[in-house]
Amino acid sequence: MKRIAVVLAAAATLGAPAVAEAHTLTYARAKAFAQDRANDLTAQTAGYGTRLNYCFRTSAHRFRCVARWSYNDPARYQGCNTEPGACTPIAGIRHCDADIVVRFRSSRSGRIVAITDGRRCV
Repeated sequence: MKRIAVVLAAAATLGAPAVAEAHTLTYARAKAFAQDRANDLTAQTAGYGTRLNYCFRTSAHRFRCVARWSYNDPARYQGCNTEPGACTPIAGIRHCDADIVVRFRSSRSGRIVAITDGRRCV
């Protein structure tokens, strides 16, 4: 009888999932993945100075991050509102922001994906 109880206790222990195997996306992993995606977006616009403004958890499997980077815009003009014929081109620094959602590919997958919700450049 004792032997059966020991075997059942061992089987119950081995069959239970470990807490360390929980399917939760960590902040560090989401932030690193979002930074890589932001660097890709920066390269597409020939920008520089990429940084993540913030990341926050929206669920156990998802984070929303906001990235910002800068780029030079030579098409920016000065003085166009005051005198129509006296526009002077100046080199201007412009900024872009992008929302990046980092999540698991599926509910059972350990792979993560980044989805860019929108890019705003001003």
